[in-house]
Amino acid sequence: MNAPAVTRTATELLNDKLILEKPLSDTSGQRRKRGLVLNPSAAHCLGLLIGPTEIEGCIVDCAYRTVVRKQLEGAFDAMKPRQVVQAAVSFVNRLRAQAPGDNKRCLGLAAVAPGLTDIAGRRCLACSTMPHLVGVQLADMLEKNLNLPVFLTTGSQAHLRAVERLDINAPANNMLFVFYSQGIGASLKMQGAYIRGKDNLAGEIGHMPVTDEPIPCGCGGTGCLEALASKAALARLARQAVREFAGSSLAALSEIKGDDVLKAAADGDRLGVRLTRDAFAHLARAVAGIAVCMAPDHIVFSHSISAAGDEMFQWLCAEIRSRLSGQLRDGLSISVSTINSHISSMGAAFMGLDLAM
Repeated sequence: MNAPAVTRTATELLNDKLILEKPLSDTSGQRRKRGLVLNPSAAHCLGLLIGPTEIEGCIVDCAYRTVVRKQLEGAFDAMKPRQVVQAAVSFVNRLRAQAPGDNKRCLGLAAVAPGLTDIAGRRCLACSTMPHLVGVQLADMLEKNLNLPVFLTTGSQAHLRAVERLDINAPANNMLFVFYSQGIGASLKMQGAYIRGKDNLAGEIGHMPVTDEPIPCGCGGTGCLEALASKAALARLARQAVREFAGSSLAALSEIKGDDVLKAAADGDRLGVRLTRDAFAHLARAVAGIAVCMAPDHIVFSHSISAAGDEMFQWLCAEIRSRLSGQLRDGLSISVSTINSHISSMGAAFMGLDLAM
């Protein structure tokens, strides 16, 4: 951007009161220099995530501070598309009502839709958890009912924005974010560019084959990382193995979940440690393989992986580093995100602000 364009943009933002002039004290000469700062109370942007069992949202002010977070649980995967939209609209209206008294101007809504997203077409292309939303013009329906500009994005892109803002505190040049939950996904940024790939499919590492064993995956394939290393996989494997480990803390549970296995590993439970290490070994191979291709400065895992405890996470880090050359290891940061909730909606709101500003 050249100097005239910068001046023109700054003037527009000043006129809209999205930024303010601030005197600078560390200056000399007759003409006092002035700096530009974001005006937190000028306006806000909304972030929204629509999922099969929850809708989450937040309000982010013009200084990129999250001022309100909300969540609504429900069986949205069992609702018709119009009912899902109505629930989302009602939720957003309640969210907007909680905006600070001096900040009622809304710049728009940035929404993360479930599954594979057609950003240009403003709709879902594919979604295994909410198949009834496939082809539905979600953004248009939300825009019509809310009377707000609506921007549709993907979860992977939203995650990157949130991690950059809240964990790294700076735009990352080369970063890999690994989302670890019932499924496994990744977000990539290379040479300052957010990587989406064909049809926004970049980062679907959960469906990377990691074994020749015919272990079925929800995608229809076999031997996928997600089928061996996700929380859902840990729960399945624990239920199969728990009878052989009568002394395990997991044996006392009527229903075993993935988080239970991770917690058991953190507590030193023999079965929990064995299953988690096996899963993390597969995860390390997959992550190291991606790191070899993209040479990241940062690898960040979602907060949920911290349930396994620091010792197990350090074991995972060591496994990843052992598969990288010295040059790739040098200066590489591997960490767990501090964001323990609303990562999708906050990241979406940050993206919305970037567009509006």
